[in-house]
Amino acid sequence: MADGAQGPDGVLVVDDDRFMLRWIGSLLVCNGLRVYTATGTTEALRIAAAIRPDLILLDLHMEPCDGFEICAWHKSVPATAAIPVIFFTGDTDSATLVRAFGLGAVD
Repeated sequence: MADGAQGPDGVLVVDDDRFMLRWIGSLLVCNGLRVYTATGTTEALRIAAAIRPDLILLDLHMEPCDGFEICAWHKSVPATAAIPVIFFTGDTDSATLVRAFGLGAVD
């Protein structure tokens, strides 16, 4: 935990849509989770390396880097490679799912 308290380090939610970021974050907070948010690549990478959250929830469609690129970067850095990543997207095609799992996403 960033503050040294006992318990989970929380969830990092990454989305460039601020409405979705607030909505998902509030759902997680209401369920007792510590939530960190990021709206872009640089911020997401910095936060993940600093706090090492228990989970990263990652939007697939973002600009300028998409969720695939952010996931690949996280998985390539030893300090963040073990953090599970779950993509959230409306995409249901098998190519998207195969690519996500191939990059190390857990769901």
